[in-house]
Amino acid sequence: MGSRPAIPIEIQREVLFQARHRCAVCGEPVSLEKAHIIPWCKTHDHSLPNLIALCANCHTRSHAEKWSESMLRKYKQHPCALDRERMPPMSPDQKLMVDFILSSHPDSMTDKERLRFASMMAAYVGVSYEDVRVVSVASSNSSRIRLEMPRSGAEALIAGFEAPGPAPCRIP
Repeated sequence: MGSRPAIPIEIQREVLFQARHRCAVCGEPVSLEKAHIIPWCKTHDHSLPNLIALCANCHTRSHAEKWSESMLRKYKQHPCALDRERMPPMSPDQKLMVDFILSSHPDSMTDKERLRFASMMAAYVGVSYEDVRVVSVASSNSSRIRLEMPRSGAEALIAGFEAPGPAPCRIP
């Protein structure tokens, strides 16, 4: 049994570009793998039409759940990242997701710490605490914390980040 040759770099780059450097299924930008739509063992085919960008989780799921060739081709033709780009603009009352990277281990983000962080962010951006929610905490060399908040809060956060000096906290 011979060893599998590497996928040519030009094809790898095109596979990633097609999915906008995100998993074609879930849209996550981390741990991307070039997966075969028709398994390598059946075709020995490293061609662009037979490859799709998947995160490690979706790649594992595709095998465990025995995703069909037609399902994988559908994701290849319509990656989630492209669907997000075509979404209509949000209304002012819709909420946005904001990611933060903290230099702490995700396990240190207890329920109390999550509430504390959401409370601090709500105070900083001038929205009610009830309008800010910790959606997820994931490992990303540190901790990636995803918050959901009103558009006005996200815009205030960006304005504070872009301000030349320290931005004052606003109390709602």
